[in-house]
Amino acid sequence: MIKFDMNLSLQFGFCAISFVDRNMKVTFAPYLTTEIKDKEFETTMRRSNSPVAETWRTNTQSVFYRSALGTLIKKPNLEVNKTLAQKTEALRLMSMDMSSSAKMDQ
Repeated sequence: MIKFDMNLSLQFGFCAISFVDRNMKVTFAPYLTTEIKDKEFETTMRRSNSPVAETWRTNTQSVFYRSALGTLIKKPNLEVNKTLAQKTEALRLMSMDMSSSAKMDQ
């Protein structure tokens, strides 16, 4: 619409964006500026307060097992899964070998 020299106004909950004569103007809601200036805003928006160096040294599996979701979902034992996968692969190879060595009677 802007390409065809039409004016456009987009209303969002936190701002209004208007395009008039191919010029863009953004108007933010008054509550947004006061909320961002609040001292607590930065701490509430952070995902983690720990330093980045500590993040790389954290064992994510142990953190997951201690979390609320980790207590609900039980992850399968890695060794058991690996053993079952090896057995399945061995059976697949044996069945291929037996089918290729079978005698064809006509």
